[in-house]
Amino acid sequence: MAREVVKMPPNVPVEIALKFPTGKMFTNNYGDRVMFTVVEGGNEKALFLDLGEAQLVNNLGVSPGETFFIIRRHTGKRGDSQRFDCWLSPAAEKRRAQQEMPLEAPEVTTSDLEQKLRDSLAVVNARKAQAAPAPQPRPSMAATGTHGPIAAPAPAVRQMPTKRQFGDAFEQFLVDAAIAVNRAEVRLAEQGITVQFGPDASKSMATTMFIEAAKRGFVDWNGGAQ
Repeated sequence: MAREVVKMPPNVPVEIALKFPTGKMFTNNYGDRVMFTVVEGGNEKALFLDLGEAQLVNNLGVSPGETFFIIRRHTGKRGDSQRFDCWLSPAAEKRRAQQEMPLEAPEVTTSDLEQKLRDSLAVVNARKAQAAPAPQPRPSMAATGTHGPIAAPAPAVRQMPTKRQFGDAFEQFLVDAAIAVNRAEVRLAEQGITVQFGPDASKSMATTMFIEAAKRGFVDWNGGAQ
């Protein structure tokens, strides 16, 4: 049974979809032509096009089932040549736009970054604890024979930190936090864990350090006076 042929009245767009990605080329009395198997209105039909017209369909790069429009343009005057044109349907344009749209990165809050940093450091510390050798007992100090064991050296006296101005303190906290985050990434990489905390992690850590220092009275503000 012969397959129904797609009818294309002049200057009327016809919406169709390919059943197969490519057509079949054949030769008849009119020269080389291409037959596409298409679906129109839910029915399977045949679409016959010259080679140049078939190339217009191929240029669209349509997939099977992806709808597009084809039109046969003609002025209606005898002797004027007809011209074919085709374009994607709005539904196909929308589908392609959605496929090309990049996936949005999930929003990461400051608390998420802090928790991520704590969890990663906990993994590293746990691995180090498993790999660390058991502590060995310290040998007892030999006696002098007169005054008992040798006296241990006196611990160095720590100098009490002075208060820092808000600007200087926060600047230092940013530097320390950035260094800490960078070291954490390096240590995690050495353990085979790839983590990139990003700039928000160091900002959050610096803010936490600044708040804690302010609570302990280590920072002060003199109203901008030097």
